[in-house]
Amino acid sequence: MGGAVLALKAAAADNLMVAIFGPMIVLLLAYALYTTNDRFGEVNDRFGEVNDRFIALEASIDRRFAAQDAKIDALDAKFDEMNLKLTALIAALGKTDEVDAALAGEIAPP
Repeated sequence: MGGAVLALKAAAADNLMVAIFGPMIVLLLAYALYTTNDRFGEVNDRFGEVNDRFIALEASIDRRFAAQDAKIDALDAKFDEMNLKLTALIAALGKTDEVDAALAGEIAPP
């Protein structure tokens, strides 16, 4: 192993440019990899923020749909009540000619 170290020292002495710029290139590559990883972390954080915004928007839309559903259900109940009252009124009128015309979709003359 001592011979390998001596061989590296001899190679570095023979080629001074490799001895100086070799470690610098390794450091620059390591820095480039670190900053790339850091950038990926920032992008991941931004995606998390956008995802949180979409979740909040979805919740807001769900609340609005629930409110509209409640209004539609209330209108359905009113229509059902009106239908029952009209059915009772028709039954009370005893099925006259005017009622027959209205059921057929015709407007009876006064």
